[in-house]
Order: sequence, then C-alpha cells, then structure tokens
Amino acid sequence: MRWKRVIYCSRSTVSLENSLNLAELLGASARNNRRDEITGLLAYAEGMFIQAIEGTPPAVDRLMDRLRADTRHRDLTVLGEDFGSQRAFAVWAMETPKMRPERTALLRKLVERCGGSYGSALKLMLDMAQDFDTASA
Repeated sequence: MRWKRVIYCSRSTVSLENSLNLAELLGASARNNRRDEITGLLAYAEGMFIQAIEGTPPAVDRLMDRLRADTRHRDLTVLGEDFGSQRAFAVWAMETPKMRPERTALLRKLVERCGGSYGSALKLMLDMAQDFDTASA
C-alpha cells in the first residue's frame, strides 16, 4: 500500500493551557484518526502546532481539507509531503510541554522548524515518535 505523509504548521487560536480545550482536541482527533486510519504526531508549543499525518492519499487529503477549515488554528503552512510504502508513525500521538515538561526544548525546536525545511521537521518528529515507542515499551 502507498502512504502519504504531510507535515504542516499553524498558529493556535485557542489556549491549550485550558484542559477542556486540550481534552476536546485530543478526543476528537483520536476518534477521527482511528476512523480514517490516520497516524502521526501533533506537537504544540508556544501557540504553534506542528503535525505530521500519514495515511492513504485520499484520507490525508480529506483531513487536510478539514484542517484548513478548522477555526482552532490559522496560518496553516504545509512544509512538505512525501509518499512511501510504510508508515513512519505507528500510532497517533500528541505532545505538549504541559504533558511532558522535559520535552519543552524539543518542542521549541519543532516550532522553529515551522519556518524551516520538511526534512529537518520530519527528523525531529521521528525522534519524538521513537521516544514515544521507547516510553510505552
């Protein structure tokens, strides 16, 4: 099967410091991503989202259309996309400094990548995903 991966950045219009906003975002995203067989990683720090999503090309395209219309963020910028024969992200996960305070430095680097290259953003996100796999093992 051929998978599509997209990495994008955007600016939040809601505070994820509010635990209700965070729970709503996590719940809806997890539910929709399971339904659509989307995996990836969403990181949030300093008012910025950066997300890698992957799945079948039609599922990723539909999700990107929904994300572009989502009022919880603005200034959505696609850093890049690619295709592969296997997924790089085994599950869907979200990371914020509040969830794992020791990761603040890495999240800041990810936010900095919003103006950077697709390759460097992908590498940092893969490092974070590897950390998730190691922590849950």
